[in-house]
Amino acid sequence: MEYEVLVRYVEQIAAGGLGYEGAERAIAGTLTILARCLPEDAARNLADQLPLEAKGYLAHTGARPEALSLTGFLERLANLEGVSTSEAFDRARAVMDALREAVTEHELQKVRAQLPDEYEALFALPAASGWPDTHRHHPHP
Repeated sequence: MEYEVLVRYVEQIAAGGLGYEGAERAIAGTLTILARCLPEDAARNLADQLPLEAKGYLAHTGARPEALSLTGFLERLANLEGVSTSEAFDRARAVMDALREAVTEHELQKVRAQLPDEYEALFALPAASGWPDTHRHHPHP
């Protein structure tokens, strides 16, 4: 997936008229915080499947992964982006949905396995996922 497609995907599925730059910030913030929660090899393997422009957000400091609760994750993202935690949740969920499209299912499962169970809320399929394909909103390439 090309970077612009990734950004447009997040822009279109996040609530509240995020805009292109807002989607870029959501990707940067979500992936940066996610990298701190993953072992270095998991962050690197995920980065390997993303566009070049997004890889750097998953750069690892070499420190041990942080045991960050979902609430802690969302509070950091909210502070980073200057939004509420509910808006941070929506943005992080949009980024995770975009990852579902951008990386292999196997890689995404490996990432999910490294996170506490409460993070599953970020990976839940959108409500519209059960709709017929003609009713789903798809990003434009």
